[in-house]
Amino acid sequence: MTLLFLLMDPPFNPEIDLSARDVSSCTIDEEVTMAKEGNTILVSFISEEYGANVLMMSFDGGSTWSSIGYGPSYSGCWVGDPSVAIQPDNPNKIYFAGIEYCQGSGGSDDVRGEVWFCTCSAGSGCSSTSNWSCTYVGQNDYWAYFKDKEWLLALGGSTVLVNFTSNMYGDNNLFVYKTTDDGATWTGIGYMDIPSTVGYWAKDGGTIYMSFNDFSNISSGEIGMGFIYSTDGGNTFSFGGEVTFSIAGSQTTACPHDARPAKIHDHITASNGKVALAFTDDYCLVNVATWQGTTPIGVQQVSPDMGGTEQILPMLASYGDYLYLMYQGRIGDYGYCGSSPVGEWATGWLLSPDWGNTWSEPYRVSSRDYGFREDPSGHDYLGWVIDDGILYAAWGNDFYDEDGGHVLLAYSSPVELAEFSQGRIPFAVFMTPGGIILNSRQGVDIFTSSGKLVKSIPGGNSFVPLRSGIYILRSGEYSKKVLVR
Repeated sequence: MTLLFLLMDPPFNPEIDLSARDVSSCTIDEEVTMAKEGNTILVSFISEEYGANVLMMSFDGGSTWSSIGYGPSYSGCWVGDPSVAIQPDNPNKIYFAGIEYCQGSGGSDDVRGEVWFCTCSAGSGCSSTSNWSCTYVGQNDYWAYFKDKEWLLALGGSTVLVNFTSNMYGDNNLFVYKTTDDGATWTGIGYMDIPSTVGYWAKDGGTIYMSFNDFSNISSGEIGMGFIYSTDGGNTFSFGGEVTFSIAGSQTTACPHDARPAKIHDHITASNGKVALAFTDDYCLVNVATWQGTTPIGVQQVSPDMGGTEQILPMLASYGDYLYLMYQGRIGDYGYCGSSPVGEWATGWLLSPDWGNTWSEPYRVSSRDYGFREDPSGHDYLGWVIDDGILYAAWGNDFYDEDGGHVLLAYSSPVELAEFSQGRIPFAVFMTPGGIILNSRQGVDIFTSSGKLVKSIPGGNSFVPLRSGIYILRSGEYSKKVLVR
């Protein structure tokens, strides 16, 4: 299976280099996050070279890009954890946040932080700093506490939810704040009274979900991954569900070839009343836990059938009952940048048509393997969204043919799920190397371009292996031509 992963060509378009420069030797652009609404695409990342959080913006679907960025306000401080959001009812209104860290007086481990939050409503005019307004989330404690890993969820109008972890009450806990006026004022919603270091957002209809990791039992070598949910716009939250796994074998949250805490990751998605969480277990393999509402469905170790000996940063996207999973997988050794080890990695993906019950083979997002600095300065994240039937992916720390690690963006061919779910077409087809994935309500006949019947496929979800060539798919009055590579 690993060999298949290494040889398969991607159904994604060639990568776009969003770093847009020669990154200085052995430095990296990292901690990549992404958002998309309509024709607006945002990709943010840390530039290690410049010590800044950078935002790349496109308001024409990715044809043209502009950028803006910010560094620390005070000498001896630094920035990180960039996060972005777009208002769903106004794609010209965007948000760009991050953490400004400063050193405390208690030694090298005493790091303090404040959450910096910026708003722009000018669309393509957001490339001008004069169109941005910025503030601190909640009260500015003037770096009295550690704050880290903020994530944004835009709810429409001028309303945004922000979560972050902080040690304001002793342990690292997840805090939630809400603004209804684009950050001019903030309301503290509350905090989770368990030790937790990161939480992601998801929204399904009127229900908001926030993931969490749980270190309550870390002394026994156990980590929890779960979610809470809100049905009143984020004003109150209830417990949803949680799964646990042991790190008793390794006694660390890092992976052998990723020095950052890969096992704290808890990415979430939700659709049709179902919830899914992706995390990396003690073997550094990807797992997906699923729920129907708050009722557990199961936990599945998707690896090792995925590519690579270790998989980190699993990100989820969903549409209907489909789950799409992106990850970075280690292929082997690569070399060094100075004293920093650089491994050979690739960015891959796979899908489940039945909410995690079965999974496809792994496919590529990146068109090739690349060097990945295995002791990055940031935890790193990936961008992964589905919008209008197209998958969008962004990743950083990519040393392919370069001395420094770049940020790259790729997007897939349309997957047609919107039209299919709305009943406008009888089947949806997704192109994959070596065949197609077919989702149909009724039987589909597959013909060669010369009209010869090749296969008749009953309704349902299935992978159909096909040789390279042009085929005609027909169901009733509807037909579609596809090219299999």
